[in-house]
Amino acid sequence: MITRGLDKRTAWAMTWPAVLLILACGLLTAGLSWNGRRWVAIPVGAGIYLLYLFLLNLRHKRAAGGSPPEQRGGHDGKADLPGLFEKQRAALRKDNLESVPSLVRMIIDPAHFRTRTVESVSLQGRVISQQVTIEFQLPSPPAGGPERDGGAGEIYVPALLVRKPELIDSLAITDSQGQTVTVLSFEETAELLAVALHFLVITCTAPGREDGRSPRTQRELERSWQAEALLLELIYGFGNRADVDKVIAEAFALLGLPGSAGTERVTWLREFVQMLSQAYPVIAVLPHQDHRRAVISYRRTLIPSLSIANVRGRLRLALGLRPLKVGVDTALAHNSKSYHLQIDGPGTQYLMEQTLRCASCRTPLTRAGVILPPGRTCPVHHQRFQSGWGRPYFEMRGKRGQSYAHLYMRGFARVRGENLVLSASFGESPPGTLASATITAAVTCLLIGAIGHAEATGIANDSDIPPLLLALPAVAASWFGFNADGEAVLRSSLAARCSLFVSAIASLIAGSLFLVTERPEKPVQSVEPDVFGMHLPSWWGLLFVIALVNVLSIAAQLVVRSWSYRRLLLRRENDAAHTYQHRLE
Repeated sequence: MITRGLDKRTAWAMTWPAVLLILACGLLTAGLSWNGRRWVAIPVGAGIYLLYLFLLNLRHKRAAGGSPPEQRGGHDGKADLPGLFEKQRAALRKDNLESVPSLVRMIIDPAHFRTRTVESVSLQGRVISQQVTIEFQLPSPPAGGPERDGGAGEIYVPALLVRKPELIDSLAITDSQGQTVTVLSFEETAELLAVALHFLVITCTAPGREDGRSPRTQRELERSWQAEALLLELIYGFGNRADVDKVIAEAFALLGLPGSAGTERVTWLREFVQMLSQAYPVIAVLPHQDHRRAVISYRRTLIPSLSIANVRGRLRLALGLRPLKVGVDTALAHNSKSYHLQIDGPGTQYLMEQTLRCASCRTPLTRAGVILPPGRTCPVHHQRFQSGWGRPYFEMRGKRGQSYAHLYMRGFARVRGENLVLSASFGESPPGTLASATITAAVTCLLIGAIGHAEATGIANDSDIPPLLLALPAVAASWFGFNADGEAVLRSSLAARCSLFVSAIASLIAGSLFLVTERPEKPVQSVEPDVFGMHLPSWWGLLFVIALVNVLSIAAQLVVRSWSYRRLLLRRENDAAHTYQHRLE
């Protein structure tokens, strides 16, 4: 019975779209053929067709809702505390834990170890390819440690922190020689973080037992293990910031630590748990370096959010055009002494606009910081930059017609609360598809005007060439707009794509009009008002006006953008990338 019910529902789901579509087509066809009830059948058929579209879209929407884009399972969000404590005790008996203190410091204060960070992103269709190169200044090995044994040993370096529960796509981590770097697995990372947490708890609760204080009692040890279990739950799971702070306060009360203020070690413990409750580290394993310098590069694929709030964005999406504006978060600038960000656009496009601003209130960044205008508020607490050595500094490469945006920042590790984003928009380098659209629009306007004038004035013409000529713009629009190189098509301008559509539709309508209308047997006098003998209003006159507006508008876009691009190419400023020693002729 269940199988039969499912078969019936499946058959019905496959039948009703075909029934509605056949009914709509039948009514529309009958409306075009009946003389008496034409104005009844056509609206009813159009209404049924709209109902068909609505129900079909609703079915696809429900199917997509039943398959969410993010699926997780097999994990209840609880940590295996007995297993973690057992691994922790086994790890504490090993002799390779010299890197745990430096790992903790690298997580809570990455700017102290990251001397230079270079980030490069490129928009590839719907995804972003990100490549980050980080230069580390590694901590000195402890006395009697790996250096004494001839440089052997390992050091743990957090390559990146990924927000929970984000999934990393196409991650590849290499060293300065391009060799693949070993990365800890989930179990190894959980074990190492458990040991690091125990190290922090011990340093906070027993900062110096050599001062003569009595050892901790059994009650204190039990409370310490309870607090550590609570903190491990936070690191292993995921929760909002308010609940995390409550659990941290409860654990600190068990440890006898202050809830808000405290020593530097207590602050480290709090920040360590807060960071790892919201993100998980990808930890690379590096050998100890004699020169205490290491370079790590990682590449991954990101899927950015798509903003189509305005009509222009929805129109670009409907026409199959790729986004021309990209916003990149500069969070890595707060974790490094110096930071470079380069947004690579397509080779056929040039940088039109670039702005460094707050992602929340969209206020641009100035030398003094993000200064809100009177009456505007922002959820981010912006700090005014103080003068003196170490003041945050930023610089953007000027627009010279290049296909990339370059941003340099330093000193922003002191203002880690800022939420800055670099927005860059790219445009197609002239002439590109704008020239193709202009030529197609001009040919369309010329053919419609010439053939429309001949038709309106009754010039003798027994040839069948006019329909073929009117089909040429439609073929050209199809060739330039769809059959060209895939990358160039998807990255073409919105104005060019719209102009090609208008040219194709106008030429097809004109060809159909030539075939279905009766031509006068002898020349007739034009009736004012007229355009080249085409009476207004008339179908030929309307098509000519549409074609004329199309060619004038797209030609204006081509001229203005060509002038703008030429001005960018000829700009001369005191810039290291535009010196007199390097020039193109």
